[in-house]
Amino acid sequence: MEAKEEIIDKAPQVLCKNCQTSFDGKFCPECGQSVFEYERPFRFLIADFTGNLFAFDTRFWTSLKALTLQPGKQTRNFIQGKRARYMPPFRFFIFVSFLFFLIFSSYLGKTVVVSDENKKEVYQALKQQLDSVQGSKLVSSIKDSVMLSAPKIAVPLPDSSETIGSPKVLDFSFNNDNNDSPFQLDVSEEEVSAEDSNKIEKLKAAVITVMENPKIYMNSFIKFLSWSMFLLMPVYAFILWLFFRKTAPYYYSHLIMAVNQHSFWFLMGTIIFMFQYFLPERDYEIEMWLLFLLPIHTFLGYKQLYKRSWLRTLSKSIGIVFLYSLSMILAVAVIFNFWVQSEFL
Repeated sequence: MEAKEEIIDKAPQVLCKNCQTSFDGKFCPECGQSVFEYERPFRFLIADFTGNLFAFDTRFWTSLKALTLQPGKQTRNFIQGKRARYMPPFRFFIFVSFLFFLIFSSYLGKTVVVSDENKKEVYQALKQQLDSVQGSKLVSSIKDSVMLSAPKIAVPLPDSSETIGSPKVLDFSFNNDNNDSPFQLDVSEEEVSAEDSNKIEKLKAAVITVMENPKIYMNSFIKFLSWSMFLLMPVYAFILWLFFRKTAPYYYSHLIMAVNQHSFWFLMGTIIFMFQYFLPERDYEIEMWLLFLLPIHTFLGYKQLYKRSWLRTLSKSIGIVFLYSLSMILAVAVIFNFWVQSEFL
C-alpha cells in the first residue's frame, strides 16, 4: 500500500510595517501593531467600522445591565480577568458622566431665571469679592452702595478702613441708558496700579456678564465641578482601601470599584434630571425612589465585592460615606474658590 504524504500548509509570514518583524498572526509580537490594512476598498472599511460599532453596543448594554442589576459583580469579574464582555470601566464612566453633565447643564439652562432676588444674591456675592479686594489694598474707600436702577436694589458695602496715600474711589453704578447693555458699570480710579486696574476691569465685565447671561458662568462652574468629581474618584478609592485593605490589598481593585460606582451614581443622576427636564409636571415622584436606591446599591456593591458580613459591611459603609462626604465638601469648596478667583479676579 503506497504511503501518502501529508502536506501541511504553513501560514504565510507577515512582515510588520512598523518594526519589520516577521511573524504569524494578526498582531506583531514586538510592537503590538495590527496587520489590518487601511489601503483597501471603502466597502471593507465600512464593514469593519460597523462590526466595531455593534461590538461597542453589545459591551455597553452588557456593562449597563451588570452595573444596575448586579452591583459589585461586574467589578469582581473585571478584577478576575473576565473583561472581554464588558466595556472598559473608565470609558464607560466618561460616556455616562458626559451624558450626565449634558443633561444637567440643559436642565439648569431651562430652569435658571435671573429674578430680582437672584440679582440681589449676585450683588451680595459681589460685595464679598469687593471686601477681598479691599484686603489686598486695592482701594481705600468704596462707595456706600451698589445701585441697580431697574429694579431698584441697593446692597450696602462697608467703608474701607485703610487709607493709602491719596484717596482712591471706585464708583459702581448701573445705568439703563446704555444701548449696548442694560447694565453699565462705571469705575473712576486714581493712583491704582496696572495689575489692580486689570482686576477691576475683570470684575466689571464679570458682573455685567452675570446679569445679562448667567448661563455663561453656570456652564463654567459645571466644567469645574465635573473635573472635581473626576479627581475625587481616586480619593474615594483610597477610602475604600482604608476600610477593605485586608480583603483586597491592592489599590487597583478599589479604583475599579470607585469608577463603577461613580458611573452608577451619574447614571441615576442622568435619569433624575431627564425626568425633571422632559416631564416637569407629573403625578408621581420617581426621583425620590431613585435617590433611595443609591445607598442600597452602594451597600450591596460592597457586600458582593468584599464578601464581609452584613453588619461589618454596614458599619464600614457608614464610615466610608462620612469620610467621602467630608472630602466632597472640601473639594467643592476649593473648586468654587478657584473658580471665583479665575472668573472674577
